[in-house]
Amino acid sequence: MILAKSHLEEKKLYKFRCIQKDSADATKPDPNKLHYIERIFSHNELYFPSPVELNDPLECRPLFTVGDLSEHEYKEKYVTHARKIMIERGNTTDPDKITAWLNNLTQKDAEEFAKAQNEAFRLKL
Repeated sequence: MILAKSHLEEKKLYKFRCIQKDSADATKPDPNKLHYIERIFSHNELYFPSPVELNDPLECRPLFTVGDLSEHEYKEKYVTHARKIMIERGNTTDPDKITAWLNNLTQKDAEEFAKAQNEAFRLKL
């Protein structure tokens, strides 16, 4: 633990925060926006935008993929995780239907399920 702590203390965090220009005079910073920059120094605060405020449409949006379901250990983990997702998202209230579907799961079914989860996740943001 001491090694990890000392290793972390050597790390630095950089956060880019644009100083927006005044619309009336592009050579000066916008005085209404400077408080964002001041808070970095006066309150040791960093600003992190929500995912919808980012300029990269793929940033902060995971891409769910499926590994090789012929590997028994992987398939067990996949089935456990998929069951949890299906119950949490209310896909069905009948656990027997979930179990039956997962027991007969093909690679194609799993990939289509992952694709549907990717689309559902993107709609939330």
